[in-house]
Amino acid sequence: MKNEYCGVFANLITSLATADGDFDPGMMRDHVDWVVGNGVHGVSCLLGSGGFTYLTRAQRRDVIRCVADSARGRVKVLAGIMGETTKHTIELGQDAIEAGADVVVAQARSYIPLTRDEAVAHFCRVADAMSVPIGIYNHPRSTGFTISPDIYKELIDKAGAILTKDGGPDVSNVPNVTSICGENFAYLSGHPEVMLGAFAMGADGCDVALGSVIPKELVELYTAACEDKDLVKAQQVFSRLLPVLQAFKRIGTPRAAKAAARILGVASPIQPQPVLPITADDEKLLRNALAQANILRA
Repeated sequence: MKNEYCGVFANLITSLATADGDFDPGMMRDHVDWVVGNGVHGVSCLLGSGGFTYLTRAQRRDVIRCVADSARGRVKVLAGIMGETTKHTIELGQDAIEAGADVVVAQARSYIPLTRDEAVAHFCRVADAMSVPIGIYNHPRSTGFTISPDIYKELIDKAGAILTKDGGPDVSNVPNVTSICGENFAYLSGHPEVMLGAFAMGADGCDVALGSVIPKELVELYTAACEDKDLVKAQQVFSRLLPVLQAFKRIGTPRAAKAAARILGVASPIQPQPVLPITADDEKLLRNALAQANILRA
């Protein structure tokens, strides 16, 4: 099963028609077609840069259905099901399955930071209610909870987890997780700045918002590092992309991804209010970074 979830997964930004959060399915379908046409191995939706917190339950279901219908038969679809309670997460997961997701991806998400026992129980209850495999989204900065290698192993054994999008900044987590979790668990790096190190240390791929705006370049990086095992070429590709990665970090990934989508003309740039467009200074920074990486041409 692991091989089905290797490679570059484009963490899709959600196409909106208005700043009030109205979903634009036509533009979303076009965006999915574009990223798949540029060689990604899979897509994910309703994760951090997908703006799930700004969407209603019905809108989330519509997004997943649109993405799954567009991607069907071509690449795998991961769907985020982040709810504030276990009950809400289960409801979102059932919606995602009905809408066509191949894997549902949950978080240890709670206003009150969870203990280890609470997090494990949450994932297990969600997994028990699903008819498709479950994935894990480890993002300590937003959840206040870190999924350590031994917790990953417990979630594989008890909840049948098959993959992770790991957004932790510590690249040493890659061998620590992969060594304990076995061949049937896919590790997808969720932190762009450590992608090259993650690939070199055994990550099975990545799942990042950059895949929504520069999918071709990320596939080039993955191919060099993970398929061809050519770390010299991979380093060259990574160095070329580094200004973009640094700009995304400076601006903030959700804002930068939407702005890059507008600059490159590849997806809806509309942010849900109260989020506003990036500043003129950040616009200049991002345009210069894209130009340095030979992505934006005069």
